[in-house]
Amino acid sequence: MRALWIVGALLLAGPALGETGRGETGHGKTGQGEMVQSESTCDLTARLVAETVAARADGQSRAKARAPLRERLGREAGDMLVEWVWSLPKDQLTPAVGAAWKTQCEAQ
Repeated sequence: MRALWIVGALLLAGPALGETGRGETGHGKTGQGEMVQSESTCDLTARLVAETVAARADGQSRAKARAPLRERLGREAGDMLVEWVWSLPKDQLTPAVGAAWKTQCEAQ
């Protein structure tokens, strides 16, 4: 149930994620002039979850994981995501977490 609440909070953070209003992010050009491929909110948050899970599995500290998530998602959503990832048992720190997140997000 807590994961559903976090998914909802991250979906509400769409504007902080750079969402265009069409449920997609990344429209436009990079600094080098090439086009950025669209990424849905669910794709983006699943990627952030997977990266955070991998960081924890690699031994990164909560504090270090928090900073980029706060920047990308805002303080509250970033903190919630870090706390959720750090609440997972070590044996669940696999890429499957990101895939499960995306499935749950798309079901919303």
